[in-house]
Amino acid sequence: MNILICEDDPSFALNLSLTLRQHNLGDVTIANNGKDAIEMIRSEKFDLIISDLHMPEAPGEKVIEFIRGMKNAVPIVVITSDTEEIVVQRLREIGANEVIDKKVPTEQIIKIVEKLTTKRRFFSF
Repeated sequence: MNILICEDDPSFALNLSLTLRQHNLGDVTIANNGKDAIEMIRSEKFDLIISDLHMPEAPGEKVIEFIRGMKNAVPIVVITSDTEEIVVQRLREIGANEVIDKKVPTEQIIKIVEKLTTKRRFFSF
């Protein structure tokens, strides 16, 4: 399993990366901004994308739109502190599978990641 974390907060990205690795969820790559994330997605296959919404260079919305514009069905989880209903609805409309508040416990994030990656492994051929 190859996971991309798009996050401009280095400590949050590192902590999430370590947690995913501790749960044996796969290899983790970190992009520090949306522009770098898009470049990585162009050149590498990922099984899951975890993205912040507000990032320099290109926001999470642009990353999602890029992925879905490629007709890529990779699961996308947005982790953000901006969880107003209108924002969450917009993110789902453009292709986010899950939108999670940054304040939720890491264990809840892990459960969502496990659910999405299990579905993907089950349906992959």
